Amino acid sequence: MCSSDLLAFCMMPVNWLLETLKWYLLLNRDHSIRFKKCLTAVLAGLALSMNTPNRIGEFFGRIVYLEKGRRFSGANYAIISGLSQLLITLIAGWISMYYLPLTFPFVSDQKNLTYLFFSPLSRWILFTIIILRSEEHTSELQSPCNLV
Repeated sequence: MCSSDLLAFCMMPVNWLLETLKWYLLLNRDHSIRFKKCLTAVLAGLALSMNTPNRIGEFFGRIVYLEKGRRFSGANYAIISGLSQLLITLIAGWISMYYLPLTFPFVSDQKNLTYLFFSPLSRWILFTIIILRSEEHTSELQSPCNLV
């Protein structure tokens, strides 16, 4: 096992704790939930996502630990959490594409790379801002039925 693999393996619990902290901060806006229960929900989502296609189980693994009447708003928070993580990934990728020609001189046309990745990034930023602004109203939403 090389050192980068070992580092990645050691950082996995840190990543899970940061993900739990994000989930805890999102839910504590209108849910009363303990950090330990959030950690259990995140780990359950992780375990379930390994057995489902496209990690869809992570979503269900998290909201199953919420009270029955609050699962609808929890689902909204799970979507917001995923979108915020996607936004950070896109921004980091865009910044990396800008510095790619500086690091690897064989990538010569930096201007075209920047334009290529800026357009989708700007659309995702705008979409995420709209979602986060509408997130303020999710606590007003009620579940349409008791199944959720």
